[in-house]
Amino acid sequence: AGVKVGDAMSLIILLPGEEPPTTVDLALVRWAQGPCFGLEFVSIGPAEVNRLRRFLASAGLSEQ
Repeated sequence: AGVKVGDAMSLIILLPGEEPPTTVDLALVRWAQGPCFGLEFVSIGPAEVNRLRRFLASAGLSEQ
């Protein structure tokens, strides 16, 4: 069945070298094509945002 645009979910993200896992309380599917989909993080704590930003920066990625 897969996910559909508008579906809601929560996430547990295991970042390399990070304990405990990073959690996203609410994410919404914004696009879906086959097995791929994009999410908008709607509800996420400030500590988790900082952890994700640090990880993305260390991977050479940044917010656009």
